[in-house]
Amino acid sequence: MPLKRIAASALSDICKHSPEVGIFAYSDEYVKKNVATLIREIAKHTPELAQLITNAGGVAAVVDFIKESKGNVRLPGIMMLGYVAAHSETLAWSVIVSKGAIELAAILTENEEDHIKKCVHLPALEPLLADAPPEILKYVVGQFSKVLPNDSKARRLFVTSGGLKKVQEIKAEPNSALYEYINAINNCYPEEIVR
Repeated sequence: MPLKRIAASALSDICKHSPEVGIFAYSDEYVKKNVATLIREIAKHTPELAQLITNAGGVAAVVDFIKESKGNVRLPGIMMLGYVAAHSETLAWSVIVSKGAIELAAILTENEEDHIKKCVHLPALEPLLADAPPEILKYVVGQFSKVLPNDSKARRLFVTSGGLKKVQEIKAEPNSALYEYINAINNCYPEEIVR
């Protein structure tokens, strides 16, 4: 019982912050990580809970947290964005609008540990392949074109999750950067898988 009291007290302290101060207004990295973990655990349950967090500015706050943090500390934030984006297209757009897609795609090119990159690979970015604005679509596909040639597990997941199919549906101008990225992705696979 005392542990539950302490936990409830800690949660109430976190909730006291006004939006101007922010829920990540702590100097301790691990407190921030635990706040992100709490938000992740709430967001993963239902689209309605994820929408409440989004409406309260939680997605934007988590994107800022990911941008400012490094390594394992930001892992729960990365996963939270994936859960939110996976609930619905509307929620996926909230991740896009909050610049979450750009931060997640950037993680793929950083010197991060493999388990962190695997949390980013497809669940959070895949919804962006269908309807993202051209500049974000180009960036996301470009990141995939850099990662997939060197990561066999990511290539397999990209096919089984439907990411490759979505890339194949993109209409790109010949000789554009997006066209080249799509060709680089296609070149990672045997012809019978690409066609």
